[in-house]
Amino acid sequence: MSRSESIYTAITGKIIGLSISESEDLAKLGFGYAHLEDAKIEIARHLLSCGATLMYGGDLRDNGHTRKLFELVENYKIANMPEDHKMLINVLGWPLQQTLTTELRASLSDRISFAETGLPSDLEKERLSAKQHLSKDLTNGQRYHWARTMTYMREYMTKENDARVILGGKTSGYKGKYPGIVEEAYLSIEAGKPTFIVGAFGGAAADVIQALNSRTPQRLSAEYQFQNVLAEGTAQYYNEHKPKSCPPIEYQTLIKFFESKGVNSLNNGLSEEENKRLVETMHIPEMVALILKGLVSIYG
Repeated sequence: MSRSESIYTAITGKIIGLSISESEDLAKLGFGYAHLEDAKIEIARHLLSCGATLMYGGDLRDNGHTRKLFELVENYKIANMPEDHKMLINVLGWPLQQTLTTELRASLSDRISFAETGLPSDLEKERLSAKQHLSKDLTNGQRYHWARTMTYMREYMTKENDARVILGGKTSGYKGKYPGIVEEAYLSIEAGKPTFIVGAFGGAAADVIQALNSRTPQRLSAEYQFQNVLAEGTAQYYNEHKPKSCPPIEYQTLIKFFESKGVNSLNNGLSEEENKRLVETMHIPEMVALILKGLVSIYG
């Protein structure tokens, strides 16, 4: 069996979660948004060519990451692929699922499917307005609802995917419990799922790597996060109103979790040196090669 055949055999049918969003560090590192976009598309394209299904939890804004993945799937043809093979699962948490129109769904091929995760059971009783939660000016209570539903969506994705690839990520201006990519890394590592972290574009991905290496990232401290009064108010409201089963928002506890797990907890089939290369390399072909190598090591 050739190397390409072994990769295809190992990855076909696997669901690979993509955790990708803008990074505040791009300009400082000498990159632009286009570089992050190139890396995302190349990683996604190679995974698709090996028969994987991509899973992405993103909104449907024009020219956003989700729309770019739609374009890739719609235009990328894979030989000998079964007709019922899904290339992309777009996961929409509440209230974002309200933005999926009948027209948009009808305009896309059956290679793309949608999963709508809805509300946690305790919030279903509150008769929440999706329209109000999609407005710009939110109360602490509405931000609490966003945080709960984004965690609910990310827990679903973690359960359903076979591995996760992480790059970039905002560390401020988010609506979840923690910065989205940080929470997705946490849930993936906690579940023991293979996790690949690309560090070239900085952002939340780089902060997670620092924490895994016991180098406390400033941006994941309460002192840094709560410079934003909205974030502080939301955290206080969250901790006062959450069900007992939900852990509180505590950045010190979050950092200690990553420190206690370490890089070996990525469980991605790569050696410590190879994971270091994945964090450091600026070359997209090397990123792709390392991710594929790890997946073949696990599933081949």
